[in-house]
Amino acid sequence: MSTTDAIFVRRLAVNTVIGVNDWEREQPQTLYLSLTLQVDTRPAAVTESLLDTVDYAGVATLLQDHLKEHSYQLLESLANELCTLLLGRYPSLGAVTLTVEKPDVVPGCESLGIRIYRARG
Repeated sequence: MSTTDAIFVRRLAVNTVIGVNDWEREQPQTLYLSLTLQVDTRPAAVTESLLDTVDYAGVATLLQDHLKEHSYQLLESLANELCTLLLGRYPSLGAVTLTVEKPDVVPGCESLGIRIYRARG
């Protein structure tokens, strides 16, 4: 049975080394992650157990910790890897939409970034 239920995380600040230019690789930069996690929330609504849903605080910690330890050249690689990580860690997760924003890169532009969608299977 499919569901349109979703858990979301908006503009989670993470620090990581990202970019292709030498100056970008010298120190971590702040990125903002926004996620929509497709999951059937009905079991958790009945049991009130985190075991029956996706723990959004756990998702935030997982992503922050991962990006402290890993660096990427392209936002495309980073986004794809994070979606793969989430789908592998949370079996009840049906799909992930992830937006990654990189602020203050282009003069006159608040941020730029990428949005990807990955579904299980």
